[in-house]
Amino acid sequence: QYRIKLVQFLTSKGITRDKIIFNGLGRSAAIGVSVLHAFIPADQGHIPGQDLSSYHVTLSRRSSNTATDANNFHVLPAFIFQPFVFADHTEILDKELGSSQPDNVFRLDMFSIQSHIVRELMEEMFAFPDVELFASLQKYHRELDSFPPMSAFLQCVKRKTVRVYSTGIVVDLRMMRAELTFLMVISDPLWGEVVHNFATAKGESRYLTHVPATNILDDAKLSSTYGDSMPPQGAIALFEGCQILKKILSDQRSG
Repeated sequence: QYRIKLVQFLTSKGITRDKIIFNGLGRSAAIGVSVLHAFIPADQGHIPGQDLSSYHVTLSRRSSNTATDANNFHVLPAFIFQPFVFADHTEILDKELGSSQPDNVFRLDMFSIQSHIVRELMEEMFAFPDVELFASLQKYHRELDSFPPMSAFLQCVKRKTVRVYSTGIVVDLRMMRAELTFLMVISDPLWGEVVHNFATAKGESRYLTHVPATNILDDAKLSSTYGDSMPPQGAIALFEGCQILKKILSDQRSG
């Protein structure tokens, strides 16, 4: 009902339906982020010149208690861009971020999309506690840096086997807000082992499924498996991400 009233309100202001997605009047300022996580499974190994068939992508099935799109599939991680705040946060940030290691780009500031992606990946795939559960930013970083999946991730970063690509901006007309979509490709065999061992060990596997990337670009397999069971931003991040991954791998082989 709210969305219907919003469209009626915007139309009354002379903002026609074809221009609604470009006008921010009366709209939520929230920014959503949907990331397609692609990796080489542990049993696949590292194949020089690998193609799309070497990769799996991760989907998460939302619980029945989720406020939106309950029981539907979504890419992982998917979240609202939300800088975290502690009590007396200005003093804490000045003190603690100023003392952070300068070469650790994934933990420096709370307004970084890149930092959010990694943080949410650790939470959604490996059940690392939410940042809001920690007493201080310093304690959060200390625990996160010693968390085995995070340590392995930073090893992959150091070896330059992690790549993050922006794949577009989606406007979900049901939510009336913008959603940024990304593709995260981790081509390190170490990461495949981490996903296999820790995602299962942390009890999250019942909500996760790892799908061969080639299945996503097969219309018959895609529609028969997922059909309409994904929110629009998730479906676009999934399909566009696999298309871009295929092109990236093709360019790497031909280059």
